[in-house]
Amino acid sequence: LTQLEEKIHYAVLFVSSEKDIKVASDIVRSIEKHQGKIILLVPARGVEAFVANLKGFIDLKVTICFLGDLFGKNIPFSYSPVSKLIHDATVYKKAYFTGNDLSPIFPISSSDALSALNAILFGSQKNGEIHYLFYQHPQTIISAVHLIKRHEIDLAIEFLEKENIDAAKSLVEIEQLLSNNGLSKPTFLDENMAGFEKKERPIEDIWSYYRINK
Repeated sequence: LTQLEEKIHYAVLFVSSEKDIKVASDIVRSIEKHQGKIILLVPARGVEAFVANLKGFIDLKVTICFLGDLFGKNIPFSYSPVSKLIHDATVYKKAYFTGNDLSPIFPISSSDALSALNAILFGSQKNGEIHYLFYQHPQTIISAVHLIKRHEIDLAIEFLEKENIDAAKSLVEIEQLLSNNGLSKPTFLDENMAGFEKKERPIEDIWSYYRINK
């Protein structure tokens, strides 16, 4: 990277572990002289593992995006609670409550996530901002089931006993973590991208997307 003759205008860096943060930091410092747009994609689920290191990226004018639970045609149903919920609802016409149904979820379709990245990279957003790459609603399994139920009235709800293994931080807890580490509150897609919800599918139409793309 340090010997590239071409100017780097855009870069998207994915991190999934604390080790990745060090690699991403080295890459950013190698290409910051190009003064292009750089996005650091951080998983919203498990963000506490990264938050202490994010202030340095903001100081380097890197845009941070907290990537939510992707769903879509090519996303495995085992990827997240959201994709599992969609799989069960579309294939089995069932949704399962486990007693852990207020656990946080961060749904975002893969196509909307790509559209958001395009808008951030090639739009008017400034460098060094912080965005949520997931919808503001629904925020829990139970709210997602109620949303789907509005569009699929035959959806059966069953109760299963299951060990509580979800350790995801809620939106309130994420924002408290960010504040404690000197970071500003992120903005949602509809707040920082004018016309995003008009251009993309409204959140209420998520179920229609499931049915078309399952």
